[in-house]
Amino acid sequence: MNYVHTIIMMAYLVSLSISSSSGWSEECNLPKDEGEMGVMLGYRLYYNRTTDRCHPFVYKGAGGNENRFLTDMECMRHCSTLGEKLYPDDERVCLIEKDPGYCKASYTMWYFDSLEKKCFKFIYGGCVGNGNRFLTRRECYQRCAPESADNGLFWDEDEEINIGLIVGIIVGCVSIIVLLVTLTLVFLKKKQKKEKRHGKGKETQQLNVELT
Repeated sequence: MNYVHTIIMMAYLVSLSISSSSGWSEECNLPKDEGEMGVMLGYRLYYNRTTDRCHPFVYKGAGGNENRFLTDMECMRHCSTLGEKLYPDDERVCLIEKDPGYCKASYTMWYFDSLEKKCFKFIYGGCVGNGNRFLTRRECYQRCAPESADNGLFWDEDEEINIGLIVGIIVGCVSIIVLLVTLTLVFLKKKQKKEKRHGKGKETQQLNVELT
């Protein structure tokens, strides 16, 4: 009897282990379901217990199942034991290495470099990744280096302000001003010459009249 009880307990523990490794909730073990045509058509993610990752798919807009999430963070934290590691709620998120993901999209995002204590741009592929990923540099600093954000120090970085563009605009404006000044001087000189010629013509006409 004890032998049978032991086998039952072992089977139960194994099932718990499999369940916890493949997902926190039962819906995480459901297969991908694109649903049927409806009004909520869009990009979604589903949890794949084989890869222990969340993958994108096109949801047709209606029906489907509960293994469907809007973001990678929501999906991973709901279904995977890696969720807390990849998307922690506290400052640990700033210590995670940059992960560009592996999909083929090209989104400009920001990550925090814990060694340099700065935020830098990177290209995010659109799926997978981790929590060290922010839409703007301001958001990155506010989360990972709030003292810099409060002091406005991050505005001194050249990632936010394109120095080359500013220099180009200034040089262009100066060139236009120089060109306008040059054209104005040329016009004035031509006008002066024309007035002199016109004045000499009048003097000649007056002299001819007097002689006659």
